[in-house]
Amino acid sequence: DEVKISISKVKRNNIHVFLQYFNEKSGKNYQVTDERSGALERRLKKYSMEQVKLAIDALLKSPHHIGKNNSGTWYATPDFLLRNDEMIDRWINAEVPNKLPVNHKPMIADTIL
Repeated sequence: DEVKISISKVKRNNIHVFLQYFNEKSGKNYQVTDERSGALERRLKKYSMEQVKLAIDALLKSPHHIGKNNSGTWYATPDFLLRNDEMIDRWINAEVPNKLPVNHKPMIADTIL
C-alpha cells in the first residue's frame, strides 16, 4: 500500500512539474486534468521529464504554433504536445524555423520585406 501511495504522489508531482514549466514558458495558466495527467504518464514511459521540457521549449519557439499564423490560432497546448510519443519525438528533434539565438541582434537582413 505504501508503494502505491508513493507512486501516486510521484504521478501527481509529475503533472504539476510539467504544467508549472509549460505555464511559465508560455505565459498561460493550464490546469491539471485527469486526461493531461494520464497523457503525461504515458509519455514518461518512453521519455524523461527533461526530454519533455526540451519538447516544450521547441514547441514554444515555433511561430506558427504560438499564434503567428493566418488564423491567429494558438496550437501550443499541453494537450497538443502530449497527444502521442511521436509528438514529443518530433519536437525534441525539431529544427524550428525563425529560431534565433537569445543574444541575436536584429539586422536589416532579418526583416522580411
